[in-house]
Amino acid sequence: MNKRKLILLIWIQGIGISLFAQLPVMQVNFELETSVTYMVDSENQQSLTSYDKIALMPTDVKEVHSEIIFDNGDIFSEIIPTYPNGKLEDWQSLPSKVIITPTSREIYVADTLYSSYPVTQVTRPIPAIEFAPLYMGTAAWNLPMPASVVLAMQADGYVIIENTADILYYKNDQEAYLYNIGEMIEEHAEYENGIAVYQETTAYTKDANGYYVYDFSIERFLKTHRAPCYEKVVFKKYKNIDREYLMPEYTPSEKNGYTYEQSSEEVVYPQITAQQIGTTNNIEVFFTEEAPDLLIVDIKDLYGNIVLNDVELSRENNLFTTESLRTGVYNIIVTNTPVESCRFVFIQ
Repeated sequence: MNKRKLILLIWIQGIGISLFAQLPVMQVNFELETSVTYMVDSENQQSLTSYDKIALMPTDVKEVHSEIIFDNGDIFSEIIPTYPNGKLEDWQSLPSKVIITPTSREIYVADTLYSSYPVTQVTRPIPAIEFAPLYMGTAAWNLPMPASVVLAMQADGYVIIENTADILYYKNDQEAYLYNIGEMIEEHAEYENGIAVYQETTAYTKDANGYYVYDFSIERFLKTHRAPCYEKVVFKKYKNIDREYLMPEYTPSEKNGYTYEQSSEEVVYPQITAQQIGTTNNIEVFFTEEAPDLLIVDIKDLYGNIVLNDVELSRENNLFTTESLRTGVYNIIVTNTPVESCRFVFIQ
């Protein structure tokens, strides 16, 4: 949706005079594909009720987002969802459009208003100047951390596992953080009694202007406090993120300190790419014309640990099995010839 149409929609629908009185400073359009899956261990499979089986069915949604951000931090958003796999049950009424403002939610079914309700803001929004330059993106990370920061973090109870030019990894008993510059991926995990009950992995890619924006994210929730115990995995793939700054002072610049968000590195197109085949344990590797016919590879996790080694791949035999890998992001490292590595997402 273009800027004029979106602002006109705000005016026509009368969605808060105070909202329109604010100055629009940024427009964001993007596509989002979300897949939600659940995993129940074999011991609990037999105890699932009919309700559990419905509640734990996988879902897929594709959305087109159009947002206007105002100078005071308010966001007006229109979301157009579609459902590749249809309804889970015939009685469901799936939204065809959702409009979100700081004070209301409107849900449409078949383009007819289905429900509308007010929303009370718990806290005041952050002024847009504080988040707009990095909205839906990140700054390029600068590692290693200086010694003064390391000492301060250690004083706060963190253990610095790795602090190099490529990887920062630190943790305590409750949480852990990873920043991998080579992959432009960050990961945050939360622990209870030594078990990771939440983990979020976010990957970034460069847009047409050389700025880092969202590529995909994976969230894992281990639901240990209910019966049956299960793991929920939410995979989000972002596409065509277009951030239009309507006011120059909100654009990443030296004046607002965000020039380091941009990367001047040349984009390297890989000779191989890989992806999981459906929900199986098989990974398919795709060769470009320039790639050698025979590759020997190691599979590493984001922490640099080898989880599979000496896997032989060719154009004719371009599949391998992940065996017992956990949900996450993995790298294919070619060891027998100079070929750029590639990564793949595996969802268990």
